[in-house]
This record gives sequence, C-alpha cells and structure tokens, in this order.
Amino acid sequence: MKNIFLSLVSFVFISANAFAYVPASAVTTMAIPVYGVYTSADPSCTTGMIATIPLTLTPQLINFAKHAAIGTGPTSNTIQCVVIVTGNDLTNGWAAGNYTGTSANGGGASYPDSNCNAGGANTGQTICGNGGPQSVSWPAQITADAAAIGLTLATPTCVGSNSEIVPLVLSTNAACTGQSAADSLVAGCVPPHNMNNYHLPTTANDTTYGTKLVTPTGTGDLKFVVDPSNTLGGSGASSCGNISAPLFSFKDQT
Repeated sequence: MKNIFLSLVSFVFISANAFAYVPASAVTTMAIPVYGVYTSADPSCTTGMIATIPLTLTPQLINFAKHAAIGTGPTSNTIQCVVIVTGNDLTNGWAAGNYTGTSANGGGASYPDSNCNAGGANTGQTICGNGGPQSVSWPAQITADAAAIGLTLATPTCVGSNSEIVPLVLSTNAACTGQSAADSLVAGCVPPHNMNNYHLPTTANDTTYGTKLVTPTGTGDLKFVVDPSNTLGGSGASSCGNISAPLFSFKDQT
C-alpha cells in the first residue's frame, strides 16, 4: 500500500452544458451527513476497501458546496472506487438571482429556472428511495466495520427514510454521472435513465450501477472534488430544487 493521503475537500468548477441550471457559484448548500469514506483500487468496490475516513456513530454534516474538509487518510496506490457512507438526508440551498433558462432532470423533463429566482433551501430530502424502495449493496469490509461499532446500514433496500444510512458508490467502472447534459453523450446513459447510485457496479462501463468517478491523476496528496454545477434548477412546474448528482473527481492537492 502506498502511503499517500487523500484530502477530502470540495472544490467548485464550472462545467459546460446545454441547459442553464442554477450556476455553481449560486449553490450555497449541498449538505449530507457523512459517517465515513472508503477507497479501493478495485473498481468493482468489492475488495481492498480501505477506511480512508473510518466509520463513526456520529456523522459529520458536510456542505459540499463549500471548501469543507472531511479529513485525511491513507489510500491504495490507485483509487478506482470511493464509497461514501452517508445519511439519507440532503439539504440544498441557493442564492436569489435572475435565472432565465431551463433545467433537465434525470427523467428528461425540463422546467424553468425562474422558479429559483427568490433563493431558498430544501431540507429533509432523501437521496435514496425517494421514488420508492431502491436496491442497496455494500462492500463486505464496510458491513463488518459497521457491525463492529453498532452502526445499522440500510440493506438490501432503502425505502426513502431520512434515518437510513446508505452508500454513495463512486467508481471508474460506472459510466453514468446522473446529469442529463453529461449523460446525453454516453450510450446507455441517455435520459430518461434508471440509474442506481447506491449499488456496487458489476461490470466495466456499467450504465446501471454506481456513479462515474474520474480516474485520479498525480502521485502525491489528492483532493476529492465535488462539483455542484448542474445540480439545482427548476424541478417542477413551480418548484426549485435538486435535479441531479454532482460530478466527482480528484485533483492534485497542490
């Protein structure tokens, strides 16, 4: 194992897209409770899982729209999988502005971003199972570590309760991001697409399970990049809210 250290911080950059959305600079909150973070060189996320941020019974509330550090920890030589152990409870916030475009959700529907003009926040949203029960799978190492400290994980499904603890599975095996603009260019990911972010990928270029993780570059310390571009916008005929997952990647810490 190479003793590099992964600095898990959020970092904002703007992604080009064919729609409008609330710009990343106007996203004030994208917060989830984080119980731990695991990394592995195995893109199937089944072996070699390292507790980069060990599990705890009390989560950290991390706002990924800000430069909020989770912590640092060891990783393998390469990082092909990240599993964030998170509470099923999402808070979003956005600044007031003059938003004139439209945003497309994962189902392919588009709504006016002017719904977001007043600014606001959504609390108590679920990220897994909000459309009904959704299958969940865990690496065996996380299951064992959770049992050792008495942490109850959602399995084999999440049902859409804020009290559930679910895995956010990021992998280089996964092909889809969950964002309409990016996925419209990838065969098998074109919206509307039934994507499961909480299940371990089963194959290379998996278009069903996991969220796409951009392969890390560099040989030194890395920072985990969570890009909130294209995540908030018109979410209904008169509503504003979360419409897609952020984009995940790594950058050199320096």
